[in-house]
Amino acid sequence: MNKWNALLLLAALASGLMLITVRNQTRDHFAQLNTAQQEMVNLQEEYEVLRIRQAELTNAIRIRALAQKQGLHPPTLANSRLIREHGNADTQ
Repeated sequence: MNKWNALLLLAALASGLMLITVRNQTRDHFAQLNTAQQEMVNLQEEYEVLRIRQAELTNAIRIRALAQKQGLHPPTLANSRLIREHGNADTQ
């Protein structure tokens, strides 16, 4: 009976150590998950800010206003030229 008691004691100790190890790993994984989720939230917020900024920069009214402020204007036929490349298979 002594052998069985010693064997059961060792099994219980091993089981307890495994339980402690698994709980510690679970805590570590949970902390990593929380960090990753926070990073995801931060990246989503940054993405939204960038989308808003992109919408501002591509706003046609804003582009026209900035172009007028700098003295730029759309090209007209009078100040446009057509340049053709010689030897191009598409133009032959």
